Amino acid sequence: MSALHVWRSVAFRQFSTNFAMCGDNEYIVGTTNAGVTWSYVIPPNLPTVLNNQLNRIVFSTTNDKFGIAVGESSSLFVTADGGSLNSWIPVPNASKPTGAATSASFRGVCVPTQVSSQDFYVAGTMNNAGVIWHSTDNGSNWVALTNGPSNQYTYVEIAPMSTKSLLLTTTDGTLVKSTDGGLSFTTVNNFPTVTTSLAAVALPSANTECVISNSGRIFTAVSPAYTWIERSSGSINNLHDIWFTDAKHGASCGDGSAYTLTTNGGQVWTDANLPGAGNLYGVCFSDPTHGYMCDHLGQIFHTQDGGA
Repeated sequence: MSALHVWRSVAFRQFSTNFAMCGDNEYIVGTTNAGVTWSYVIPPNLPTVLNNQLNRIVFSTTNDKFGIAVGESSSLFVTADGGSLNSWIPVPNASKPTGAATSASFRGVCVPTQVSSQDFYVAGTMNNAGVIWHSTDNGSNWVALTNGPSNQYTYVEIAPMSTKSLLLTTTDGTLVKSTDGGLSFTTVNNFPTVTTSLAAVALPSANTECVISNSGRIFTAVSPAYTWIERSSGSINNLHDIWFTDAKHGASCGDGSAYTLTTNGGQVWTDANLPGAGNLYGVCFSDPTHGYMCDHLGQIFHTQDGGA
């Protein structure tokens, strides 16, 4: 891959060996052979180089032909063909909520596992406040949901086996939750005091929540009490992304080529360093042993032993 691009997110198709990455200049690349080779997937009818950065990319877990990439200036790209060449289509401004066609910065996207494969939530910031949109038709049309607390969202995740329970991280260290599919939001008051940005959240199981932040901090909570406990990550670097393959195996990555691994649902994390890597922005595993990370130097790294 070219070192000219900053890669910010990597995702895999659940029912194939296909992966995709997105990054600056609205570039999307894909692989159909588990990362042996990668090809640029330039959206049709667009210039070769654009200015907006794409921050997150995901595929549906019920039908992995459907995928979405989100980014700055309300950039949204969708595919209904698994991300093959020329299948990523920019969502037209007319399909976006009124007054928000170009003004939102999207940093998070999630896919409910128990509803239509074309169902997506995206979250971010607009006019210095949080914004969340919902689509039920693979991005053809979007509805702006109640913004709730005036926090700027950095990530959104939906609980496994749920269509309504959303958890959102923010730039001011606040954790925000919705139990009605984004119609209303409340602040999670028992979350520890954090003065830096919360980067991402993962829900490895129906009763476990895990949040990462700047300065290498990791927090977990388990039902029914949902008492938040800070876990040692072994790093003081900013963390950017987190991924759980199942209820036990997870990974997070961040600045300074640092990454951390867990095999017990986030209770204990083992830190490591990836030689030659820059700031690691995205991580994704297809199973507990096979995974990818991408960095700001245009590099992608592959492991076949769980990152050990």
